[in-house]
Order: sequence, then C-alpha cells, then structure tokens
Amino acid sequence: MNHARRLLTGIWIGLAAISVGMDPPITIGSDSTPMVEDPTTIGAALPTIVEKLFQWPDASIPNGEKRLDAGDPVVASARSNSTQWIEKVLDSSVRPSTDTEMLFLDNEFDGCDVTRTEWDRDDLHFEVSQTLQTFALKIAPLDDGGTGDDAEGRFEFARDLCLKVFSRETEMRQWDATCVPVRDLEKKIAGWSFDRGKMRELPEDKVVTGGTFSMMPAGKPDAKHLHPDQNEEPPVDPTETFEAYYYWFRNVGWWNDGRYVGFFFPKSEGIGARPVFVGAEIGRRWFDIPRDRMGHPFRTPSQ
Repeated sequence: MNHARRLLTGIWIGLAAISVGMDPPITIGSDSTPMVEDPTTIGAALPTIVEKLFQWPDASIPNGEKRLDAGDPVVASARSNSTQWIEKVLDSSVRPSTDTEMLFLDNEFDGCDVTRTEWDRDDLHFEVSQTLQTFALKIAPLDDGGTGDDAEGRFEFARDLCLKVFSRETEMRQWDATCVPVRDLEKKIAGWSFDRGKMRELPEDKVVTGGTFSMMPAGKPDAKHLHPDQNEEPPVDPTETFEAYYYWFRNVGWWNDGRYVGFFFPKSEGIGARPVFVGAEIGRRWFDIPRDRMGHPFRTPSQ
C-alpha cells in the first residue's frame, strides 16, 4: 500500500484491540473502501464513506423521502450527538448559531444515516457532515480566492485553518481514569497532523494531503499505561501516552484541493470508545427508527 493511501486511511485503524501487547488491526477490510494501490486523486485515496461525506447532496436528497424532520423523536439522539461534537471540535469563534438548520438524512448512502450542517462565519463557508462514527469538516473562503496555488501554499493554508477553527481546549481520561484538560489543542493538532514529511501531492488532481498515522508511531502499548503500579506517577503530557492515540484529536487527516480544505477523523474518545474501522462503520444506522429484522423501517420517513 503506497504512502498516500496509508496516510489517509491510517487514521481509521481499528480500535478494538486494547489488550496489552496486542497490535491494533491494520486491515482496511471492507468492500466499501476502494482498494487503490497508487491513488492519483483524492477520491481514490479516501475511504468511500469519508469521500461521500465531503460531497454535499443535491436538492433532491434534502427535499426527498430520505430527509427526516428535525423535531422527530427518532433523530433526537443523533441531533444531540452531532451538536456535542461540533461544540467539542470547533472553536467558539467559528461555530454555527444555535438556530442553524441541521439535516437528518435516513440511509443517505451505503446504509449510513447522516447529519449535515452548513453555515457562514467571518469569511468562510463551513460544511459539517457526520455519521455515528465519522466527522468530516469542509471549508471554503467566501471570496473565491482559493486555498493555495501550489503544494506549499496549500499546506500552509490548511495549517492556518487548523489553528483558526479547532477548539483551544478539551479533556481526556488518563490511565487512572482521572479526567485532565488538554490545552492549546489547536496547536497540538497542527503539530501532529501537519508534518511536511507526511505531506503528499496526488499526481493527477494535485490535491495535497496529510495527517497522522494514528497509534502506529507509538508502537505496541506500554503495559504500565493500562495497568500502572499504585505509586506510578502519570506522564507529564497525557497527549503523549498510549491512551491518547484512541482520541479523535490525535487522528485528524486533511486535504486541500485549491478550492476547499477538508478535515476528517473518527469520533473516538478513549480506549473504551466504540471500535472504528477503515471505511467500514459498525453502526451505520444511527436514527432510532423502528426496523424489521432485515433493517428496513416499519414506517415511511417523514418529510
């Protein structure tokens, strides 16, 4: 598997293997993920589900039978989860207003229920698309000035956006279950995800990509992180521990095609979080619609 493909799909490494000494699974095994050894375009490099999240649906989808009413009880959990993740991920200066419309699309594609939100803030247009397990953020300047003319310019533009839009602080649980703050989060994400050594320009569409390799640089888990001695002091920086590699902020991928910048990552928060696999989401049906044994809804989605 070539470097660009590894880079963009590496952040979807399975999080199911949490036993001490067990390597996390590296397989991308899903027929929904394109198996392209040498991708030349962003569409071929991204997992299929992630690629489709970056494609805003045409009017026939939001105005069709797939759209559920925002007040419908079946989307209450997804609405709450989507809102919480927007607030968790984005800095308050760029978040949407509380009255911004959110779309709820039942089985929009590949069996996935999707929420979508778009808004303008300052000089930028934002599109956030989420499944139960994936967060995709797409940003474009409102002035049509573009997002960089060459690879270096696109790298710098995307990095500047990272520093502008991501939250300044979050929190995570350490090995002893205590909750600690993670400050200067936007700077940490920029440091982890914007390494020039991992930047790649795809040969056909000239899209510049980058990101992290998730927990792979850390090697196998250190037993003392999962089963510490009673007198063991926690590491000074919790984001450098093994546990941190199971958090979304250590797994942010990005791309820049000269018109738009995209960021994407699994919605994961710690070792106890639900497993996430490359483009093969375990929980695709997100909305609480009563279904038969085959997964078909008992009722027609409301308009």
